[in-house]
Amino acid sequence: MFRLFFRISMIGILFFGLTTACTEEDTLGGGGVPRPVEEEPLGPSIDLVADVGLVSSSADIPAGTAFTVRVSAQAGEAALKSFAVVENGATMPFNRLQFSDPDIGANPALILKEADKTGIDWEITILAPETEASHAYSFEITDENDKVAVVFLNINTVPMEVLPPSAVVVEEAPYFWGQKACPPGTSFTMLVRAEQGSAPITSITVLEDGIVIDDITRLKANGAEFPANPWIFTDGLEALEAEISIRTSEDGNNHTYQVVIGDGNEESSLLSIDVIAEATGTDLTNSLTGKLLLNQAGPAGTGGIDLFTGEGTGSSDSNAHLRDEGIDLDSEMAANWKRQISAINGAIIRTVDPSEQPEGFSFGAIQFKEEVQSLFDTGRDLITQNDTGRFVTPFVIVGDIFAVQQGDTYFLVEVTNLNVTEIDNNDYYELSIKY
Repeated sequence: MFRLFFRISMIGILFFGLTTACTEEDTLGGGGVPRPVEEEPLGPSIDLVADVGLVSSSADIPAGTAFTVRVSAQAGEAALKSFAVVENGATMPFNRLQFSDPDIGANPALILKEADKTGIDWEITILAPETEASHAYSFEITDENDKVAVVFLNINTVPMEVLPPSAVVVEEAPYFWGQKACPPGTSFTMLVRAEQGSAPITSITVLEDGIVIDDITRLKANGAEFPANPWIFTDGLEALEAEISIRTSEDGNNHTYQVVIGDGNEESSLLSIDVIAEATGTDLTNSLTGKLLLNQAGPAGTGGIDLFTGEGTGSSDSNAHLRDEGIDLDSEMAANWKRQISAINGAIIRTVDPSEQPEGFSFGAIQFKEEVQSLFDTGRDLITQNDTGRFVTPFVIVGDIFAVQQGDTYFLVEVTNLNVTEIDNNDYYELSIKY
């Protein structure tokens, strides 16, 4: 019994002592006042600054291009120690970063300057990946207590908009632009200004009606002959201004000339000018208007015309060059005039179709003998024959134009009016004649 009581007493004493010891350890001086919990040191803070030209929140950036952030970080209780830029969980290569502080030479960067240990304010230009995807960036600041603050940024790289060069033709004298008249085989000058788009300018090409001009002696820039066409700029240009001179074709036709500004992305801008060929040659010496060719079935001694003088003649007169074909005896008086013309005494007549001529063609615009001869050479032969086998024109209307050859002389004849009678045969054509 005694042993059992002794054991119980000892256990109680030990329990009381342990309880007492624990209570004294958790209080100040054993007086029952709790000890304060020790506080964590205050760590650094970091943020992205919003401003013009800076990215501070999620954004779409063309793949392979650069964007700039501004990082502002402040120290807590300990000095700042290091800074890092992380892309998709991996530390970014330094060669894709550019810091506003030129002394930063690595990523992560140790913060060594005393002024930076309390806070940094850096702009960082980041070259985005060339792949199109979503990319997670984190900017991490660490202090001497190894406390870390992080700010995050999401960037979506999207297809890059490819811009061609921008180019204009300066519209001021003495330069050409739009549409101009120029004699064949002479030069005109365009003042061209261009700026690069997404890539530097690498070439100028000059075309005539969509075909590259092979003869570079026809091309000059700022007074110097083109070295080649296309003219290639190996180093590329951000901008150019050039007086481009082009010698027109000698064929006497209208042409469209184009200047193509090309860049390193194979993009281009096209400038165009329409050049109307001014005729050149020997001036026409005679121009007759209001001359009449009468119905052959009309008064005696009419029905023919002398193109040199514009005077009416008999239809078989030796001085006549053209004659009227008279009337259809099977038709009524009101509608019996055939309104057809033929050539006589060795003259040759051809029709001129204005729709087949260069833009701007008209009877009044013809100034030179060479033009009249060209119209005859390209005119349409008559295909209809009368009962005697003589070739005659189609049914004549106002506006019809004919080219006539008599020996070495070429005439251009336009029908300017028609007088059609219904009660007699005093019908006539009113003609204008050039030669």
